[in-house]
Amino acid sequence: MSYIDGFAKVTGHLGEAEVDRFFEKNGLLYFRPSGKDIGIDRIIKLNESGKKEAKIQIKGRRQEANPRWFQLTVTSKQQEIYYRKKKDLNELWRNRISMVDFWVLVSIPLSEIWIFPSATIFEIVEANTTIYCNRRDNNYD
Repeated sequence: MSYIDGFAKVTGHLGEAEVDRFFEKNGLLYFRPSGKDIGIDRIIKLNESGKKEAKIQIKGRRQEANPRWFQLTVTSKQQEIYYRKKKDLNELWRNRISMVDFWVLVSIPLSEIWIFPSATIFEIVEANTTIYCNRRDNNYD
């Protein structure tokens, strides 16, 4: 299930809509960044005149089986660039995590939303690296 079959794209839109409702309900101002999609889904502020902003990445999950399984992905184009430049491919996911301030994870079947600072997402990924790093889809050779 990927963007090719449209399932992931629909899940992304559903998750973002759920988060928008959550932000509105909690009085947060939010907007989509303009321009090219660079991995930041929303920017939020506490109020109109506030100068502080937080960058948000939203990950949705729609499958009934494993509704709390979230996956951090990087594009094959990004992988190719790093591979060609002989850069450490692990930096891709580290950069992906650190480009935002908070991650909002949405389990659509369970109607649950979790919000984690990027540092916590990094810790979760690190804790799971030894378990999942040998999966076939993590093999770049």
